[in-house]
Amino acid sequence: MEVVFFITSSPILTVNEDANYSYQVTVSDDDLIHGDTHIYSLISGSSRGLSINASGLLSATPISPLNNNTDISVIVRVTDNGSPSTFIDQTFTIDVVPV
Repeated sequence: MEVVFFITSSPILTVNEDANYSYQVTVSDDDLIHGDTHIYSLISGSSRGLSINASGLLSATPISPLNNNTDISVIVRVTDNGSPSTFIDQTFTIDVVPV
């Protein structure tokens, strides 16, 4: 039987330019009681200064527009170490607001 896990958090979609950005990715997974863990990775967005840590905190300090492009396309991936290993992606766009 396949156990499905979900990203339950909603990203912050707007940030003022030159401000800090942070978003805690949270997951609901029934297999955690069986010892499963999650690996958080950033598939898209690192070129704009975003990073994600082992606990799922996505952040950038500070965040700025790039060549007047105020949108940052982001894909966060959460991988479950169960057998078989599965993953889920969360795709969103951060709008960097010029100040």
